[in-house]
Amino acid sequence: MASTTSSTYDEKFAESYNTYRRIKDPIHGYITVSPEIVKYIDTPQFQRLRNVKQLGTSYHVWPGAAHNRFEHCLGVAHLCERIVTTLQQAQPGLGITERDKFCVQLAGLCHDLGHGPFSHVFDGQFMPAALQAKGVHKSWEHEEGSELMFDALIDENEIDISDEDRNFVKDLIRGERRLSNVPDEKMFLFEIVANKRNGIDVDKLDYIARDSWAVEDQPNTSALRLIDSARVLEGHICYHIKDANSVYYLFHTRFSLHKRIYNHKTSSAIAYMLVDAFLSAEPVLHLSDRVYDARQFRFLTDAVVTEIEQSKDNQLEQAQAIIDRIHRRKLYRTVDFTCLPWSYGTNKTWIEGVTCENIVKHAKRLCLESEDDDPDLQRRGEELKSEHVIVDWSCVHWGMKNSNPIDKVEFYGKYGNTKPKKATPEDLTHLLPSSFGEYHLRVYTRESKFFGIVQAGFRDLLKQLPHPPAHPEIHDLRNDDDATVHDPDLANAGDKTPVQTPAELPRSIRTPPLSREGSMVVGAPVPATPRPKKSSSGTPPDALPSLGGSQFMSTPMNFNSHPEPPPSPTRRPQKAAVQASATPGASRGTKRGREADDPEDAALERSRSSSVSGGTRKSARLSSK
Repeated sequence: MASTTSSTYDEKFAESYNTYRRIKDPIHGYITVSPEIVKYIDTPQFQRLRNVKQLGTSYHVWPGAAHNRFEHCLGVAHLCERIVTTLQQAQPGLGITERDKFCVQLAGLCHDLGHGPFSHVFDGQFMPAALQAKGVHKSWEHEEGSELMFDALIDENEIDISDEDRNFVKDLIRGERRLSNVPDEKMFLFEIVANKRNGIDVDKLDYIARDSWAVEDQPNTSALRLIDSARVLEGHICYHIKDANSVYYLFHTRFSLHKRIYNHKTSSAIAYMLVDAFLSAEPVLHLSDRVYDARQFRFLTDAVVTEIEQSKDNQLEQAQAIIDRIHRRKLYRTVDFTCLPWSYGTNKTWIEGVTCENIVKHAKRLCLESEDDDPDLQRRGEELKSEHVIVDWSCVHWGMKNSNPIDKVEFYGKYGNTKPKKATPEDLTHLLPSSFGEYHLRVYTRESKFFGIVQAGFRDLLKQLPHPPAHPEIHDLRNDDDATVHDPDLANAGDKTPVQTPAELPRSIRTPPLSREGSMVVGAPVPATPRPKKSSSGTPPDALPSLGGSQFMSTPMNFNSHPEPPPSPTRRPQKAAVQASATPGASRGTKRGREADDPEDAALERSRSSSVSGGTRKSARLSSK
């Protein structure tokens, strides 16, 4: 396959064994890196990844999510080396060479070289918008940037690598054979870095573990366990059937991270603000052009925000104002949200119907038809434009759109090691979901003063859209009460009013509850919470104490009327306990008496006795914790 033979790699690795580098990683522990891989790490192109946030704007919501693409790529390279070594040792007949292992590890190391500032915010949101504004119909993906930067890394640092190996690494990053001449019996190597067959690859194994750790979640899947059980059967990587549940939780955790973390409403709002700032700065900074020039791309990191802020160019004032709003937490405001079945997000009527223009159209009509003569309401209705509204469609799934990704995974074990089979419900669970994907429809407004009328227009629009067949309507039966166009918090607010978060909103304009089908109740107001009855003391019987009324921070009620606190219902007063312990015989008699009369006190006494060590008696309540 290449001019460099396997023996050459063996000799090279043996000679440089003592120069291996060990890196402490919070996820995988100590990572041992060969000097051949270190050559690629110690370059400006790879070190650039230290300044690109892995989770982009999620850092503004989870301060612990401060990790970068740099450490993620190190982790992926480590897992690449681990899985290839496992297959090499468990199945010598596969013919895996040291050259194969090196190229797979190098592909894992360099697979994210092409990510722009704030990762997917730049790649998936800014670049499509910038190219569309220029009239360019060709898309751009960060894999293209990775190939560009990989070539620049090799050429500018004069690293010795054959053209065949270079093309092999590029194909491994893409997950498909395009430029290299890999034989058919080694096609399983393309399932390690970017698995297009079922989505289980080391990239996913690392980012799920790393991102979960960053937001203090505990994933239910062990990457090393899956890697150690990996085997190649019939040309594909399979796993032991006992790890079917680990595969199931891997896909479920991916879905959960996308739903809760990656598509969080606040981080998405900040992402839209950054995209607006970048688009505003595009005529001056030409950010979208830098991705085609490796020398300029090298300096395109999260620091572009600082570059915009420090500029004295008057054309960047709008971009600077948006970034200043992010710093002051005056964010784009979430107007409404609904979780839709898969068929809604793929329905042409809904995709083309839920637009900024249609929402504004319905909002203006509601303002004109309103019986309220409030001049401020009419003024806001006239000022509202489609640029003030953002419609965000997010597709959240288990990894294979609306299909069950586990159906794409094959297992071995009780079926025999030579005939892989798919997992059945008996192997996994009978509680698999009926759908493996959904769409999140979220609406934002760039100016808080339009919150009320935009929400009313959005809900009115949804009520008039036809519903796809075979799915229940997302409207609740109680939709005869329309959403109000008024926003009590912002009725008299000007443009400089700080943006309120949903937690600060009155009940009348918060996001409505979920229907029994699990979809958003659109068009129905939030039902008023019945006022709880008050007790004779004036406090609702089931109400939680306020900070001032906390049992740990304030004087108990009617404290002055009691010379001593009332006795605890679970133990006797301290005086009785002291007197009982003064006489051994009396203590034993008292204990026997309590055992006969009060079983709860007897159990408490036994618990106290078991918790006593030395001469100090501990409270059973405290020692049981």
